[in-house]
Amino acid sequence: MKKITVGTIAASKERGVGLGDLITKTGLATTVVEVFDFSNISDWSMRQLIDAEPEVILVDLGESTAAAQIVQTIHTGLPDAWLLVTSSITDPGIIIELMRFGVREVLPRPLTHTALLEAFNRHVSAKTRAITHTQTRAKKKGKIYCITSPKQGSGATTVAVNLAGIIAARSGQRTALIDLDRPLGDAAAYLNVKPNFTISDALSAGQRLDSVLLESYMKSTQGFQLLAGFRDLGADTSLSADKLSQLLDVTQRTF
Repeated sequence: MKKITVGTIAASKERGVGLGDLITKTGLATTVVEVFDFSNISDWSMRQLIDAEPEVILVDLGESTAAAQIVQTIHTGLPDAWLLVTSSITDPGIIIELMRFGVREVLPRPLTHTALLEAFNRHVSAKTRAITHTQTRAKKKGKIYCITSPKQGSGATTVAVNLAGIIAARSGQRTALIDLDRPLGDAAAYLNVKPNFTISDALSAGQRLDSVLLESYMKSTQGFQLLAGFRDLGADTSLSADKLSQLLDVTQRTF
C-alpha cells in the first residue's frame, strides 16, 4: 500500500524529530517535509510545505495561545491537506475554532504511537469512503427538493422538516435537510437541535468540502441529517453561485 505523505510543524527541532519518529513507527506514513518553528510561519516555510504537497499535515501546537492563527495560515496555503493537531488545549471553544479552520482531529499531548496510528487509519478510511461515494454517486445523484415561501412566517420550515422526515421514513434512503433560510435559519430550533456547525461552515469550506467533511457539519435527528442554517444576525449570509453549487453537488453525491 502506498504510504501517506506527511508534513510536520513543531515549535522546536526536538519536537519535530519526535513527531518524525512516531510517524515512521506507524508503518503507514513517511515524512516528506519538516518545519521547526511555527511561531513565525514564513513564506519560505509555506513554500516548502506547498512544494512537498503532503497528504497529511501534523502540527504540534503544544500550549500555544495562537493556535487558531497558526492553523489558519497553514490551511490557507494547503486547503486540501488533512490537518491533524496535537496539543494540550482542552477548551471546547478553541477546539471548535480549530475545526472551523480546517483541523480534522485534535490529538492529546503527549502524542502516542497508538493515537497517531489510529488517526492515520481514520484518514485512510475517510479517503476510501469519499472515493467510494464519488464513484457511486457519479452514476446516480440524489434528488433535490426546494421549499420556498413568498414571505417569512408562512410555514416553509414546517413543510421542509416534515417532508424530510417523510422521505427518510418511506424511502429508507439517507436524507439531508439543508436550511438555507435567511437572515436566520430556524430548522434546528424547530427540531430542538443544538448544532456545533452551520451552513456558514459548509460554504466556507470551498473546494475541500467532501462527503466526510459535510457529514461532520451535520446533526442526526428524526431519521435524517440536518445542516443548520445561519444563526448570527450580523453574519454574511450572501450565497455565491459557485459555493452553493459546490455544496449541492457534494450533497447529491452523499445522499
